[in-house]
Order: sequence, then structure tokens, then C-alpha cells
Amino acid sequence: MNSIVKLLRKIGLRLARSSAGRLLYLKVSRSMKINLPLDLVVEGQTVSVYHHPEPAYPFHLLIVPKKAIDNLMGLNDEDGDLLLEIFLIAKSLVEKYALEQIGYRLILNGGEYQQFSQLHFHLISEKAGIEKKEE
Repeated sequence: MNSIVKLLRKIGLRLARSSAGRLLYLKVSRSMKINLPLDLVVEGQTVSVYHHPEPAYPFHLLIVPKKAIDNLMGLNDEDGDLLLEIFLIAKSLVEKYALEQIGYRLILNGGEYQQFSQLHFHLISEKAGIEKKEE
């Protein structure tokens, strides 16, 4: 079963790299509340957070706007609330997983470094985060 999930993730990532695939993914995930095989961590008003399907770090989350925006250059003056939510969710995740103590980075790739054409941020750490228990 694990190999099937890995295969579906690879297919999903390849599909999401194309413009048509990204639009299809966004439409399906919004209308049917399902996602390509990604593990949802948090869903905000304008942003969803997933575990990276192919993590490059012990702690690796993707923060993805629900709005179709290709990259940083696709942002406009009306996206201030979106950016605010991205940073507030990133802050809450740093707190939730105690990343402040172990170190973290919030990364935005662009150009040839961006794997698929949907604006997204990587919240990463060289060490695995430890989820704090709710009090």
C-alpha cells in the first residue's frame, strides 16, 4: 500500500507542475474538499498547509495559497490579507512544533528553483519538530 501512495504522490506532483494540472487540482480540491495525496496539517481561510510529499528535511511543510497564483510575481495589491495569513500560520506552526528552539527557515522559491507553478512556501527545519501538547 505504501508504494501505491508514493506513486500517487509522484503522479500528483507531476500533474501539479503543469498549468492545466494546477488549475484542475485547485478546482477539484476546492469543490470536492479532496487533495492529491498530501497530508493536510492546517487549513485557513486563504491558505492550506501540507506535509511535503517528498521532504528534503526532517521537518518540511508546504504553505499553499488557495488562490491560483503562479509565483511571487503574480501577487498584487489585493493580496495583503493572504500574505498576512501566510505569516500568521507560519508563526503558529513554529510555536506548535517548537521550532524556535531548534531553528527553522521559511523559504519561497522562484524561477528555475520553483518545482511547480503555484505560489507556495516551505517551512523547514534540519531537526524534526516536536508537536506541543495543548494545555
